[in-house]
Amino acid sequence: MKLDIFNVFHSPQTPIDRKSEMGLNTIYLGAGFQQSDWLIWDFYVGGGAGKDGEHQRFANLNLDVEFEYAHIYTGVQCEMYPWGTPDYLNHLDWDQRLRASRPYIMTGFETGYVDGAGRGHFSVAPIRIYEDEVNVRDWLFSYLLGLGWAIPVDENLSFNISTHYSFHFYRPEEYNSWNFVTALRYRF
Repeated sequence: MKLDIFNVFHSPQTPIDRKSEMGLNTIYLGAGFQQSDWLIWDFYVGGGAGKDGEHQRFANLNLDVEFEYAHIYTGVQCEMYPWGTPDYLNHLDWDQRLRASRPYIMTGFETGYVDGAGRGHFSVAPIRIYEDEVNVRDWLFSYLLGLGWAIPVDENLSFNISTHYSFHFYRPEEYNSWNFVTALRYRF
């Protein structure tokens, strides 16, 4: 983009832009244990991957960029319910479900691996003027702190929504972020 002195091209969307716009999504699977009426422990694994590419053209000037990224992670967290865990009953209407729902405080630790690559080139057709590539491979370790809400659906199923902030120990300026989580939880 430094070669674009006339601002012909707009800046392409990067994975950092996606993160800032809450556009990096992952899926996870977990298992937990209810230790008491106010404490639940969870263990989970998850991940996600994506690829973004963009081609811009102005006359015979071309800008091509491509980003590939993947993130796998695992963690352990505890959920503390100040007013106790939700009451799981069958045949509740939505008003009763919302009254039986409970807020919780969550905290935990997470570790993960990020693998990303960015490639791009600028050309005056058919000659490439500039080409660049950057690869990022990082192990991450973070502390999580947040709030959630558990809404019982029936005697075994609940819908949980939560938000937490991830405090990363390595390159916090790049990886610290807010996370929003929606989950279906089945109780055995």
